[in-house]
Formats: sequence, C-alpha cells, structure tokens
Amino acid sequence: MNLTKYSFRQGEIILNSKATLKKEIEEILKDINVDFGYEKKGIPSLHRVIQKKFKEKGWKIEEKISDKDERRFDIYNEQGKVGIELEFTNVAFIYRTFLKFLLGYNEDKIEIGVLITFDRKTMKSFKYERADTQRVIQELKKLRPIIGVPIWVLGVKR
Repeated sequence: MNLTKYSFRQGEIILNSKATLKKEIEEILKDINVDFGYEKKGIPSLHRVIQKKFKEKGWKIEEKISDKDERRFDIYNEQGKVGIELEFTNVAFIYRTFLKFLLGYNEDKIEIGVLITFDRKTMKSFKYERADTQRVIQELKKLRPIIGVPIWVLGVKR
C-alpha cells in the first residue's frame, strides 16, 4: 500500500525518535495487498489483515487502554508506547479514536497515537462516505485546543 502522511502535534517527529518502530509500521503497511472492502465470502477485511501483520511482528492486538475502562487499542506496542487505531468505516468513529488516544495519553499508556485511514481519493471510490485523511486533519485542526496527544495520521491509497 502507498501512504499519505500527516503529523499532528509533532507526532512524526516523536515517532522519528523511535525510528525502528516507525520503519516497522511503514514496512508492514507497504507490504499489505488486500481488497479495501468489508469482510465477505472468506476475504478478510483490511482491518483484520493489518492487525494480523502487526501481530506477526510482536505487537499486541485489542490491548486495554486502562484498567479503569474497557476501551482497547486496535494495535499496541508497549515498549514504544505507541497506540494504533484503524478507521476504515464511518467518519463519525474518528472522534472515538481521538478519545481513545486522549485516554491512553492521560493514563501514560501511549506517547503517540497513529491513526490509519483511507486517503481522500481512495475514500471517494466507495459508494458511502468513510473516514479519510482530509477529514481527520480538518477535525484535528478544529480540536487542537482539546487534543494534546501527538498523532501521526496515515492514509492508505489504492
């Protein structure tokens, strides 16, 4: 997969200090070749394929963010304190992702959040509107006074 990138609150700079993890994230995503649709007829969804690839590299899947709460990160690296969220469905779910990052950051579970979604051009190829990098960036800019978490946004392209 090809990627578009956006750094919020110096997210990419912070991840550069964890160069091995950053490189691993990019390599895992670049090596994935899958249909971008929902799970159907035995074909796994993009979400599940990405989780599987990260798990193969030793990342945790569906890790609890806090002992006080049932929310979970889609993908998590404990040593690097990196939480990854995958959002390929309804655009409204990006706000849930922002809240997960805030909770993880405030609980000292993460130092940076990585949000993986579609880039704008890819999103427009679907029948229904989904989350995309342009919308995520717009919302992060609006919510900048509230969201203090460094976030690296990655948009996957067809």
